[in-house]
Amino acid sequence: MASTGQIDKGFSRMASLPDDRIDLARGALLIAKAAYPDLIESFYLGRLNCIAVSLIDKITAKMDAVDIITRINHILFDEESLRGNRKNYYDPTTVS
Repeated sequence: MASTGQIDKGFSRMASLPDDRIDLARGALLIAKAAYPDLIESFYLGRLNCIAVSLIDKITAKMDAVDIITRINHILFDEESLRGNRKNYYDPTTVS
């Protein structure tokens, strides 16, 4: 389990990098780790990687923006069943 100080230092280091070198997934997980210290980054990075592979396989350069967004929405919401918390939108600890 990382301490708040370690998380803050890691985030500060990342935030000081040039924009094109910032790993957004790791940055988001560092923010989440402040609220959930037992969060296992490798699990979520693996899940994001699987979703990315699925997207790469199903999106082509010939697709227009609407088709790409439709495909992304299908993967995230239909295949992965990702949902927000409809009862308490601002509560990050539960989903519905």
